[in-house]
Amino acid sequence: MSLVLGRSDANDRFVALYQDDRGVCREFAMTFDGEHWTVTREDPDFHQRFIANVDKDRILGRWEASEDAGTSWRTDFDLTFDRA
Repeated sequence: MSLVLGRSDANDRFVALYQDDRGVCREFAMTFDGEHWTVTREDPDFHQRFIANVDKDRILGRWEASEDAGTSWRTDFDLTFDRA
């Protein structure tokens, strides 16, 4: 699995590109305001999002999915990043 985070200067927005061994390739929109980090994908087949709170030494987040265009969401899994 690879996840590349970047910024489009021309569009003044953040993007995340994902690919894995299954041949899945996805583009996500990304925002970060210093405390909240979001990564979202709103494709016709499936909506996904990562929502996280960012502290000095820890990021607490969760991946969520929606099969009904974002009307309802289910948690896929929680994710914690700790500063080593």
